[in-house]
Amino acid sequence: MTQTPPPATTENPQASGSASGNQRSEPDFLRIGRVSRPHGMRGELSIQVSVSKPPLLNDVEQVYIGSARVPYKISAAHTHRKRLLLRLANVEDRESAEVLRGQDVSISVADAEPLQPDEYYIRELIGLQIVTEEGEALGTLKDVLETGANDVYVVTQDEDDWLLPAIKDVVRAIDLERNEMIVHLLPGLRPD
Repeated sequence: MTQTPPPATTENPQASGSASGNQRSEPDFLRIGRVSRPHGMRGELSIQVSVSKPPLLNDVEQVYIGSARVPYKISAAHTHRKRLLLRLANVEDRESAEVLRGQDVSISVADAEPLQPDEYYIRELIGLQIVTEEGEALGTLKDVLETGANDVYVVTQDEDDWLLPAIKDVVRAIDLERNEMIVHLLPGLRPD
């Protein structure tokens, strides 16, 4: 999910978004990270979290792994050094965990923490029309890059991509009903 102003990715809203246009009609899954490696010898997974804060999985019964979103029952979950450590049923050794390396990890949106006011899932933002405060159309939000300091929006216009920082001084409003993101272009941000 992402928040404005200033936007802060927590899906990477984050994420979970793609360049294929507005995805509001897709099934409700929230990508929370990616399996970076096995942790230890008993099948625990180290998850590189792609949300602004590691999700609280205390009440979550399962996660979905990979693009096919294969369900796995959670046996245990805790955070360790900005990473999420997961123990999953039927993943009982390092070799079984190794097979999952590099796979996306998602949860059901129904299991996610409620959004705060002015927070959005990345998939809600993908496909929004980018419009200046004066009403000038600048293109379509194609992707969200999670850089650590602040998200960066990839905007496409006439088959060219340009970058827009997701910061309070730039993003003025998001109107999902009108399918628009209203922006203020700081000097140097105007696409060529």
